[in-house]
Amino acid sequence: MKKIYKNGDTRIRAQGDVIIIRLDAMDKELTFNPLTEKLVVAHSESGHNHVIVKDREAELEFAQDEGGYFLKVKSGTAQIVHEKVGGHDPQTLDKGLYYFQVQFEYDELADRPILD
Repeated sequence: MKKIYKNGDTRIRAQGDVIIIRLDAMDKELTFNPLTEKLVVAHSESGHNHVIVKDREAELEFAQDEGGYFLKVKSGTAQIVHEKVGGHDPQTLDKGLYYFQVQFEYDELADRPILD
């Protein structure tokens, strides 16, 4: 299931506690590296990770900052999958630039990650 936010804005979606934002451009300089295997973008408290898996012919690059991961899908497609059987549905990532971060909830006492 693809969750849609902000008046139907499909650039922002989520998989459990991970927010996925499709970006138009970068606002910082980072070094991107080729993604040859899978990439864990979040560790679930249940022990089942949220993982980027590339399709066989896809060309992907990734970078990390203090808050999360950037992913460039240069050709082909990739998926973000939840390793738990019966967990969140996989989501397909088409050509583009994406940012992945664990969502946070805010209150007057503390900022804390949302638990899956």
